[in-house]
Amino acid sequence: MRMLGKRIGVEKLGKPSNKDSFFALPEDSDATGYIRYVGDGINSTNLKVGIKVYYGKERHCIKIGGIDIWVMDEGNVYAIAEDESAEKQKYKTESATS
Repeated sequence: MRMLGKRIGVEKLGKPSNKDSFFALPEDSDATGYIRYVGDGINSTNLKVGIKVYYGKERHCIKIGGIDIWVMDEGNVYAIAEDESAEKQKYKTESATS
């Protein structure tokens, strides 16, 4: 399965925890998930299968293999969640070289 054009398929996660986020999301927010499918027309090199993203409301739900997949345009992705341990290591490395 592959998405057409500038679309991505995201598997929705449960409600995100605000304490782990760089920015605060509303408590009722459910707009977070992992990218499972990427279209061949995607302009961003940051949108890859397996990364966690936060997305907006412009999306459609389809079922693939019993899993709900949210299909949306790449512009509907608002943020990419970076691995917290990788971020901490990055800052340790930068401060050590300063």
